[in-house]
Amino acid sequence: MIDVVIIDDEIWVTRLLEKLIPWEALGFRIVGVYHDGQEGLAGILELHPHLVLTDIRMPGIMGLEIMREVQESGENPMFIIISGYSDFEYAQTALSYGALGYLLKPIDQQELEKYIDKVQNLHTQKQRKQQDEQALQNSVGEMMESLRERIFFNLFEGLGNPDEDVSSLNSILRLNFIHGEYTVAGVFLDPTERADEVKELITRTIWKVNLPAYCYEMLSLPMPREMLLVLNYAEGTVRKIEQSLSRMFDETLSSRPTCGVTLGIGEPVRTIGELSQSYRQMREMQMTRLVRGTNRVYNSRTEPHTAQEESQMLYPSFDISLKQAFNSGQADDVAKLSGFAVDRFMAKAQKYPALLMRGINRLLALYESNASVAAEKHRDLFSEKRRLLASADSVAQVKHILGAVAAQLIAARAGSEAVTGASAVRKALEYIDNSYTQDISLSEVAEVVHLNPNYFSEVFKRETGINFKEHLISKRIGSAKELLRNPAYKLTEIAESVGYNDTKNFGKSFKKIVGVTPMEYRKLMTGNE
Repeated sequence: MIDVVIIDDEIWVTRLLEKLIPWEALGFRIVGVYHDGQEGLAGILELHPHLVLTDIRMPGIMGLEIMREVQESGENPMFIIISGYSDFEYAQTALSYGALGYLLKPIDQQELEKYIDKVQNLHTQKQRKQQDEQALQNSVGEMMESLRERIFFNLFEGLGNPDEDVSSLNSILRLNFIHGEYTVAGVFLDPTERADEVKELITRTIWKVNLPAYCYEMLSLPMPREMLLVLNYAEGTVRKIEQSLSRMFDETLSSRPTCGVTLGIGEPVRTIGELSQSYRQMREMQMTRLVRGTNRVYNSRTEPHTAQEESQMLYPSFDISLKQAFNSGQADDVAKLSGFAVDRFMAKAQKYPALLMRGINRLLALYESNASVAAEKHRDLFSEKRRLLASADSVAQVKHILGAVAAQLIAARAGSEAVTGASAVRKALEYIDNSYTQDISLSEVAEVVHLNPNYFSEVFKRETGINFKEHLISKRIGSAKELLRNPAYKLTEIAESVGYNDTKNFGKSFKKIVGVTPMEYRKLMTGNE
């Protein structure tokens, strides 16, 4: 509805206006009628109407003054001026102030209806514009939220620059990080259908304990079952931040949330590019809930650490056993080995809780080294698995997830061998033929054919009978033999043209393959040195 206020000191005029047209049928609602200019001004400021019909000359305050006062207050209703013939000049001034028009007394119904149509059209246009602006703001807000999430999760995964320029990040993401320290904290929720309600409770509690006041900047990243906080604060105030986080957690628990909650706190770092360290530690602390239970705060800075225990998490030949299980294609064997490893991690985590998540990440790294998926897919695949494992609700679920990942990787590896192994090697051979004169590596060629470097090395040797390095050297020496038949080429030129920057290394490789030095070979082939 379009709200209307009528102001005229003549009662018969206001009654006429009320009855002259069917206001409600046309989408209008008269919310106030006043017979004094001062009262009418107060009514406008209180009721915030969309349209005001006001007499131009009244006791107390003139219609023009009402328009000026309303505009200065920040209100922006549409005005239609009511005037007599003797007030025509005032009416013209009102038009210059932005009035839609004026009605001469006695008021003509058709003239009033003409202005009402105009008001309806302008109101509709204004609403559409506001809706478009709101939709644009919402869209920009969603895009900014998505961009922040993507950039920060890249930082969490260690893809950021340790010397990341905070000012450029602030400019892009509309943040206010400044030089100081950074901590990643995360409140994790046990399974509940009311996760959104609990996260709203946590958000209210964050403000209740005034946590943002202790920070230069606080970025919140809500996730399905958790809320991550990136806290930026003055150097040397980490204890104050931790105390505030603990108060927030205690306040949350006192409200009796519908699920168990765990707060993990990473250690402070000095640059935005080092957030991956604090994030990794926060995840290690969250996972401590599987060792010591939920509804507790786990702080990486105060928990005991040991490099010795971490180095002894797995027995020395475990890596080899796991590789053999992957090579045999037996997902059950991989799952059994992984389950044994998780039990070992759990035992060590009783004293050093960070070792559970560190051990799981160690396992995933071994999985990754045995994967056949393309190098560029590693990041997304294993980032997803790390987050999935971090949200596990039990050790049994951790083992189940690892088993499922092993089965997925072995299936992908089998499919890759059956479908792409030979074709990948053919593509690699073509690439080597075109690039052997340059400084190329196994990892570079593996990326070209979209295979994991370790797996590519195995497939290459299986298909060609020799390893990648042997083939590359053979290709280079074969080309060098052709060039040595031409006495016009100097030895240094030949070495550089087949990919050697050092003539001495070229000579050693040549003699190892051919049995004679390059110059001896030239003499045998041409009779010239």
